[in-house]
Amino acid sequence: MTFNEFKSDPFLKTPFHPYVRLGENDRIDVITLASYNGGRQNMVANMNEIRRIIRNTRYLVRDLKDIFTEAISILPGEKDTLAKWIQTTEAFNDKIHEFRRALSSTRPVDISKIRKLTTQTNEKISILRKAVEVLKNRVSLQAPASFFLEMIEDVELGFPYFIPLRLRGESTQQRIHDIKIYFLCSLCMRKLCLNDVKATVIYHQGSSCGSKQLPVRTFYVSGTTSQSLSLGEILTVLDGGSVNMVFRRDSEHVSIVFEAQARLFGLSQSINATLDKTQLSFLVKGDIFKRFPAQMRIVSKIQEIEDWKFLVYSVEGKMTKSSLLPSYLKQEIDRYILATAGNAQMRIRRAENATRNFKVRTKEAEKLVKLKQNEIDVVSKKLKDKMRTLTQRRAKFEQAKMQFNSSLMHYLNLENTIVCEMKNCEYLETDACIPTVCRKEIHTTYPVPVCEETYE
Repeated sequence: MTFNEFKSDPFLKTPFHPYVRLGENDRIDVITLASYNGGRQNMVANMNEIRRIIRNTRYLVRDLKDIFTEAISILPGEKDTLAKWIQTTEAFNDKIHEFRRALSSTRPVDISKIRKLTTQTNEKISILRKAVEVLKNRVSLQAPASFFLEMIEDVELGFPYFIPLRLRGESTQQRIHDIKIYFLCSLCMRKLCLNDVKATVIYHQGSSCGSKQLPVRTFYVSGTTSQSLSLGEILTVLDGGSVNMVFRRDSEHVSIVFEAQARLFGLSQSINATLDKTQLSFLVKGDIFKRFPAQMRIVSKIQEIEDWKFLVYSVEGKMTKSSLLPSYLKQEIDRYILATAGNAQMRIRRAENATRNFKVRTKEAEKLVKLKQNEIDVVSKKLKDKMRTLTQRRAKFEQAKMQFNSSLMHYLNLENTIVCEMKNCEYLETDACIPTVCRKEIHTTYPVPVCEETYE
């Protein structure tokens, strides 16, 4: 079955959202593998419809052989692929003939065989439809307006999508084992995507299918890239590289495992990288710079990364016993330590010289301070001596003043005479009015002592 022209994201309410993203106008092809149990259904309800599809398909086989054979001359580089498609067409033709014999009215219908033929024929139809579509795209690039391209388009229009099978009879229990979905998409984790992946989704119910034993209710997404993609400076996804995802119903962990080419430290090798919701990681084993064997684990956190080119990688690893890198690094470290020690000793010597010079200048400054202090002491002593002399002279002055006042009182000895003691007064400015005093001569008599000079 084929679906196209989706109005919204077909995976919106599935475990694939938001990891699987379809482009615009992309189509989805679906193939189911189912088993039927219970009552017998021994009649084909749409026998005429199936016979009509088989009858029309006979002519389609002839046209398919013609366009594949003609395409070899137009696309000589695709000769091997076209030869495989011709073989598939012949196998498809054999199934059509076998289908016609199984539906012959002269024979009883074998329901189990009809179911098997329906499944096998539908698989061949799906493969050939894709082959015609690929051929059309490649021829359109070589000859966009040609009669051969019109032939291919006519075959594509007449191609059935599948052969429907509807049975009648007793009730039947149907169990779907596998569902395969084919489409072109982008596989994404957060904002990082692997674009143009030819993907196949397989849903397994839990029982064994052929030689495979798969976990219960698990979705598998596997595919290949259709073009090269650079994932920053270290990783490159090559055209045709495998891509795988697993969606388990009992786990929320989802990761993308893809093939890529890693280039770092002189190494270039194919690796399997794992991309989950938090980081991109992969392992590399080889000779670093073609000299040093090592095993490394490279990790890049993706929580805030919006483009592959912004990835920042961290590397952890270990060297093998035969690796020469540890001794090489030891030599480089020893050389660095010796150079650093030499520089440190030179800086220490410079610091010691600077300290020595500082001590010399400090001693000279101390001598100068001591000299100035001595000068200050001398000046201070002279000042103290002068202060002492001044104090002594003031004392003598006070003593002389007292003697003078005493002599003056004795000298005057006047009754009711106010004797003014000589004092040190400050100048007093006043607006008081002082009356004019008439001065009169006063004659007094007072004894004058006779002093005689004696000489001894």
